[in-house]
Amino acid sequence: MTAETTTPNEAARYRYGVVLQHDTPDHLELEWLPTSSSMSDEDWKTGLMLLATEAEATGAASILIDATEFRHGFEDRDGSMAWRDDHVIPRYNRAGVTRFAFVMPAGFPGPTAESGAEARVDGSAAAFPTQWFLGRDAALAWLAEAR
Repeated sequence: MTAETTTPNEAARYRYGVVLQHDTPDHLELEWLPTSSSMSDEDWKTGLMLLATEAEATGAASILIDATEFRHGFEDRDGSMAWRDDHVIPRYNRAGVTRFAFVMPAGFPGPTAESGAEARVDGSAAAFPTQWFLGRDAALAWLAEAR
């Protein structure tokens, strides 16, 4: 499996998350913080816009979302996802993203790579596959396969 071998550079930070630039393997990461328990849907959108800005600036081919500490309860999940599809996913496409991975907390009930789920395009606008993982090393190995 591929493990991180360098210290990431902090590209952006706000109250609820940190955007990190990793070199080995090369990817951007949004690490959600425990403070996400008190964020609004607008705060969530701000985090995605920070990540999209960095993706465009760096031409990141791979993105990792560390959701192990994500605690936000959406006020309008469907509306938030529609907003993401309209305003964020096209920016990831323009940046050249080819793979998108989530590392989920223990006990995540959804399908993951570890349970045999295949990567899939998430949302109507995405031009890249997304995969959910329970382990960080497995997510990094999958992202590195795109190289």
